[in-house]
Amino acid sequence: MPFKNVTRGFGVLEKFLSIQRMIIAQKLIKKYKKSGKILDIGCGTYPLFLINTSFEEKFGIDQEIKNMEVKSLKLHLKKSNLRSDLKFPFKENYFDVITMLAFIEHLGTKQLERILKESYSLLKKDGVLIITIPASWSDIPLKIMVNYI
Repeated sequence: MPFKNVTRGFGVLEKFLSIQRMIIAQKLIKKYKKSGKILDIGCGTYPLFLINTSFEEKFGIDQEIKNMEVKSLKLHLKKSNLRSDLKFPFKENYFDVITMLAFIEHLGTKQLERILKESYSLLKKDGVLIITIPASWSDIPLKIMVNYI
């Protein structure tokens, strides 16, 4: 697995936390789902999770990436202002799995409600939504590190 970059941010802690989120999400996805399509909402500037997961088709959406396609990885990245765009550029009932890894804590209540409703419409009938939030223990080291950046 290539871990040269992290989803966003800098340093060892960000890399460690990105890898931990990725491991948790991988464990929650059933093997039979991996023959379908996955969408990572808020995939970041470097889509670490998508690069390191095995799906037939992989999609990422974030406001900090360029619209690009990595054909050798079957990776499709789309740029979108996740806080204000009302719809995502995908059709309904399209994805087997949608992930939001350390993303929802950056949203307001109305934004979160809109994105969750939109995500539900994009999932297939038996689709899976995986959401992670930062661990409570990570608050202390992050607050300390802010003083040194």
